[in-house]
Amino acid sequence: VHRLRGRVDAIIVGGGTAIADNPTLTARPPGQRIACRIVVAGKQLPSRDSNLVRTINESAVMVVCGPSNDAAELVQLEKLGVMVFHCESNDRLERTQQLLAELGRREFTNVLVEGGSALLSSFASIDELDEIHAYIAPKLIGGATAPGPVGGGGFAELVSSPAYHLVESAKFDDDFRLIARRSR
Repeated sequence: VHRLRGRVDAIIVGGGTAIADNPTLTARPPGQRIACRIVVAGKQLPSRDSNLVRTINESAVMVVCGPSNDAAELVQLEKLGVMVFHCESNDRLERTQQLLAELGRREFTNVLVEGGSALLSSFASIDELDEIHAYIAPKLIGGATAPGPVGGGGFAELVSSPAYHLVESAKFDDDFRLIARRSR
């Protein structure tokens, strides 16, 4: 994962993931590129003492927000060096499309969407997931209240699910990595 992070222009997570995991989202050791770390905020924004904000000197941080986000808190984050990208809508799919348009304007060519499930659902729903890197560990988690890898509306039928083809698999100790690319 860290090697992959070192090859991208941006790493994107949802607001829930940013708050629950408090990630740094950096490549260790640093790679060829230093990724901009992007949080697509829902109702909650990353805190001013989050790992992302505390390590802003290591790489840029952007918060993607909608009209319902707290304007005063956004100003405080901007004062700490966080870039704020204001979207016109609170709709998740519209915000995802606006974010991708903005990243295109900034000439970002490689973007890693790390999750969570609602964010992955947004990218999948607008058919903007080109490649999947799935890491599988021999542990069982899940259940009726546990989120799956793709949340939101998802794909209720196999015929409506986007198709991917396996291009690589590898075993690391007891873990597996699968890489699949979108079949078009």
